[in-house]
Amino acid sequence: MIEVVDRQGWRKTFRVDKAIVRIGSESGNDIVLEPWRGAGLSSHHMQLICLPQADGLRRRLVNLGEAVVVVRRDGERTVEPRSVADLEVGDELSVGDFTITYHGDDAESAPHTAPASGEGMPSTPQAGAESGPTSAVVAGHPVPTDTSQDVPASREAAARHGQPYSAVIGLELHLEGQEIAPGDSLAGTVIVRNLGERTGAQFKLTVEGLDSGFYELGPGPILFPGAARELPIVFHHPRSTVSAGEHEVRVIATAPEAYPGDRAEAIEKIIVMPYYAHAVHLSVRR
Repeated sequence: MIEVVDRQGWRKTFRVDKAIVRIGSESGNDIVLEPWRGAGLSSHHMQLICLPQADGLRRRLVNLGEAVVVVRRDGERTVEPRSVADLEVGDELSVGDFTITYHGDDAESAPHTAPASGEGMPSTPQAGAESGPTSAVVAGHPVPTDTSQDVPASREAAARHGQPYSAVIGLELHLEGQEIAPGDSLAGTVIVRNLGERTGAQFKLTVEGLDSGFYELGPGPILFPGAARELPIVFHHPRSTVSAGEHEVRVIATAPEAYPGDRAEAIEKIIVMPYYAHAVHLSVRR
């Protein structure tokens, strides 16, 4: 949960159940703190990015704004504009006239807070909420939802298991379901992270498993270190060009100029429902 207090003492608690939580003064952020509540916050000032790790979820603060973010808990440290810092539960962030306290993600928090709505929080769907199985890639290798399975911790270990590995490219794929019926589409979200040190890294996204005419995915983002971007992806029914049944779809992220040779993959299985095409011929009997 995230607790926000403004200069007048107004206080509100927001749920944290997204891979990327955006905080800023303009609508479209996940947590909207309007200028009339206080100064010092840019239109898209911060991202809180979820980083699944072996010992649980961790959050990373990305300062996208022009003002310094001060982090307090055991002491005080500053996060300069265009820089990142890891967060711990209990960290208190000060920016402009606002104090923002990170109490941990919903799965880690003991108290329960109802979803924020109305004032200060746009009503937007949560990434991965009420969806089918999801595939995540952290530091370039798939992390199954069953965390009891081992994940390669090095490039050599990944090679032994036949899995891609990258310490600098993070990738996740979340779909809103599995089945695609004729005439319908299946929507989802692709999350790309720059886990390396290269500034302004241009990422390239490709999809394998369906021809390009049957999916929509925008161009890869340009990200500085620690930043992430959510991109919508939509799959359309391939009709008669692909047989009905289960198909594996693979999203691949590379950054040829910034990180040559590195590659991250996220894999999902979708079910193509049967498509029936009939022709009717009429004849007149004499």
